[in-house]
Amino acid sequence: MGSSNTAPPRFWPIAGTTGAIRSAALATDGKTVVTCGFEREARIWDLGTERQLGANGESAAVVRAVAMLLGGKVFAA
Repeated sequence: MGSSNTAPPRFWPIAGTTGAIRSAALATDGKTVVTCGFEREARIWDLGTERQLGANGESAAVVRAVAMLLGGKVFAA
């Protein structure tokens, strides 16, 4: 195998979360991601600033999966 100019993956802690992440969905533009988990809400994040953009509010149960739709303009949880 030859050398690669690709940077290694970058991992960052998600500030503001206290539970495990169960699912994540990346927008097609690669700029935002939606996460969900044991905190019973889905949250949308800006990957450039690593800041939370919003959340859907607390659900009655654990949110098990998320999906991005319409090029990242809409998400489902």
